[in-house]
Amino acid sequence: MSTRPDLLLVHGAWHGPWAWDALRPELPAGEVRTVALPSSGPDPDPEAVFYGDVAPELAAACADRLTHQSLAALGATLADAAWRHVPTSYVVCVRDAAIPAPLQEEMAGHAVRVHHLDASHSPFLSVPAELAALIEEEVAAFTR
Repeated sequence: MSTRPDLLLVHGAWHGPWAWDALRPELPAGEVRTVALPSSGPDPDPEAVFYGDVAPELAAACADRLTHQSLAALGATLADAAWRHVPTSYVVCVRDAAIPAPLQEEMAGHAVRVHHLDASHSPFLSVPAELAALIEEEVAAFTR
């Protein structure tokens, strides 16, 4: 019996489960699940903000697949947070044009471990192998 935990990949605003397509093959075999958040729907204006270091063809293809994001989802009060119950980690993307690194550092305040990648907002597209390696490092650390 494997002690490897299941991974749940949750996309951000305006995206869908497709955002993880480049990352999934980089992860070792095991249970990797994705979700489709109901607060998203179409409204693309994104290559420079979300995909600054992604190959232009892939950035354009991803921009074409973006969806609307509910304003209610952005302002909703959370009743609970995962970090209160399970150890979490955070990856700061130092070249992120959507969320500046200092704000990401603040958002990572409850994470047990914080990593930094020299990537823009979408490392799952621009550096999927490097992100997969970080995820594997986290899985190993949290299952010890």
